[in-house]
Amino acid sequence: MGTIAQALWGRVFGAAMNVIAGCFARCETCATAADMIAGLLTEVDTRTCWTPAQELRHPGPHRLQHLLSRAKFDHDRALYLPKGWAADEERRETAGVPEEIMFATKSQQTATMAEKALELGVRARWFAGEEVHSGRELRWTLRRLGLGYAVGMSHTHVVTDGSGRGWKARQMINKVLPHQ
Repeated sequence: MGTIAQALWGRVFGAAMNVIAGCFARCETCATAADMIAGLLTEVDTRTCWTPAQELRHPGPHRLQHLLSRAKFDHDRALYLPKGWAADEERRETAGVPEEIMFATKSQQTATMAEKALELGVRARWFAGEEVHSGRELRWTLRRLGLGYAVGMSHTHVVTDGSGRGWKARQMINKVLPHQ
């Protein structure tokens, strides 16, 4: 059974990577992106470039770090400009930040990238994201776009149950997981 599931996963994952392959200038960069995604989907405790690299049996994190910091690809990315930089014209000019780049929260940027991806023809039915990128605005955008989603959130985030009562996310876990 595991072999059949692995083969199916391999076909589905390969098809997904084929959809985004055109975003990368080089086939090596595309392969590293596939490695990065596969590494992020592994069950590890921390998500630095070191842990996926170790799981993928890379000699170190360098290929994955290169992908995130220097690799050339054209779609589904945006320059994050901290609020302090956005207001500092001299710093922006020195760094060569284009005038059209303004401050936006990471959640706002992620929502914009999801919208653009769909406009560009990326076919998706769901979205997954980490806590840093999963603000309320993003969740509203994903619902408006008709996408299902699974996003991380802080354990202190307040979740409302069916009766309208608010619970911290860490308390709500106890409500949905069977007690052991």
